[in-house]
Amino acid sequence: MHLGDILVAHGLVKATDVERGLQRQRDRGGRLGDHLVALGIISAEELARVLTTAPAAPNSVRETDIPMNSLLGLLLKLMQTRGFDRPSQLAEELKLSIVVTTELMQAAGDRKLVESLGVVESNGYQEKRFQMTEAGRRRAADALQLAAAFVAAENRPSALEVVTLDDRLAEAAGKEGFVVGPE
Repeated sequence: MHLGDILVAHGLVKATDVERGLQRQRDRGGRLGDHLVALGIISAEELARVLTTAPAAPNSVRETDIPMNSLLGLLLKLMQTRGFDRPSQLAEELKLSIVVTTELMQAAGDRKLVESLGVVESNGYQEKRFQMTEAGRRRAADALQLAAAFVAAENRPSALEVVTLDDRLAEAAGKEGFVVGPE
């Protein structure tokens, strides 16, 4: 979310005020907030309060505003590369709450990407352990290959042709904007 959107959401400015500030920023450079203060639209104190207030932590995957498939890809890559098998480990690494991470694990289980290994005692409480299924390992490998392709393409997927015999990977690469090699 951009600063202008945040200020509008807090009711401190109107969209037309943001546009005035953005026009001044285009003309003079600098930061939008400073221009809104200079125009007298918002006080420096109000701006500072908004800039130093942390947003509420999401309580669901939907509230993260990150697509479920993207979060599942991250989760599976962590399980594959770091060997994590418990939601608490994944929550710590993903910087998400245990509630959101548990929801992700449930979605991964529903999609047959992970399966439960049972419950273990961890830090004084019981927690489920999981392992990736064959489908989960393939999905993690696809996600890692696409990540490597993004690096190779310098974050410009249309600049790189992906050649694969794997229909799922070809479809995923196409959705990300890569040119998919010979059919």
